[in-house]
Amino acid sequence: ENQRRENQRRENQRRENQRRENQRRENQRRENQRRENQRRENQRRENQRRENQRRENQRRENQRRENQRRENQRRENQRRENQRRENQRRENQRRE
Repeated sequence: ENQRRENQRRENQRRENQRRENQRRENQRRENQRRENQRRENQRRENQRRENQRRENQRRENQRRENQRRENQRRENQRRENQRRENQRRENQRRE
């Protein structure tokens, strides 16, 4: 009887140890999964941030170029108008 009880106790202990080990491994697996998910989410956010920054930079650059183009056009128009007036003035001078 004593032997049987001792065997039973050992078997129970073995099972409990096995259960705890399984639990430990499962917890570890979940923690690893959580960390991996977090890493991926962080990577996704960082990629999104960079893409947003790239688009914003592109938008600003396009705006800058458009502003430059308009300014150049305005100056060219002004130059032509000045030229036209000067030509008109000379023509009037010649006729007088």
